[in-house]
Amino acid sequence: MAQMTVKMAATKQNIYAVRGNIEMNFIDPGCTEFQFECVSGNVSCVVLSQTCNGQADCSDNSDEQMCDMSDCSSCPDPNNCVTIPGTAKYQCGCERGYVLSEDQTSCVDINECEVMPWVCSQICRNINGSYTCHCVHNFLLSHDNSTCKDRSGVDPVIFFTNRHYVRSLSFDHNEYNIIDDEFEVVVGFDYDYQDKKLYTLDVVSGKLERLNVNGTERETIIDEIPGGEGLAVDWIGRKLYYVAADNDILVVAELDGTYQKTIVSEGLFEPRGVAVHPFRGYNDFL
Repeated sequence: MAQMTVKMAATKQNIYAVRGNIEMNFIDPGCTEFQFECVSGNVSCVVLSQTCNGQADCSDNSDEQMCDMSDCSSCPDPNNCVTIPGTAKYQCGCERGYVLSEDQTSCVDINECEVMPWVCSQICRNINGSYTCHCVHNFLLSHDNSTCKDRSGVDPVIFFTNRHYVRSLSFDHNEYNIIDDEFEVVVGFDYDYQDKKLYTLDVVSGKLERLNVNGTERETIIDEIPGGEGLAVDWIGRKLYYVAADNDILVVAELDGTYQKTIVSEGLFEPRGVAVHPFRGYNDFL
């Protein structure tokens, strides 16, 4: 009896067409990820868009039998379970403020204060499913429950320098004043919140000076800093920091310029600026 083996891609209905003394070993490729596999019958696969459309595209109607069936009982929150359109699958979800865990077995709280640190202008506190914003002393939370507004009654002012001048500008732009105009090239500038004093560092004269915000009591606290480029005032720790590009150093001193001490002398190349974070005790320089 003759026997022949044929290998070819075929659908299930081809397999059932085997007759006579010929044995055909077919390779069934199965359904793709874009197809639904019928349970039985002479139709093997239908495209996903044809499932749950009210019409039997599988000969056994299996493509229409699971449309209203979603085993949401396995979801941590069955009320937030949805059926994926065009499939017999479902997807678990969580209420607002929560996210599905990696193992898909529970809903965990989202820490909005870490994920979205900008949601509060000052202080953010995470709570289950949400967060709350708070303000520091003398500030009031606005109606948007996010922004803090000053309620101290003090009008904010911007202090700045354009190399030769030190100026002040009110937020409403109604007041624009020259505090002092006898500088050569000011490159370092900072403000002491506690004593209400301005500090300047002139790269040409090398002088580090301070003065009141109205321009009075100007005094030189350090006579000469070779290549002085940047300064910062720690208004909490009551210290003064500056960088000198000529010597590639970072120096700390008292606010009156005394007791200078080099704290960084290696790894710097022409440093240009320095900043402090008084609350955390950090120094940043570039």
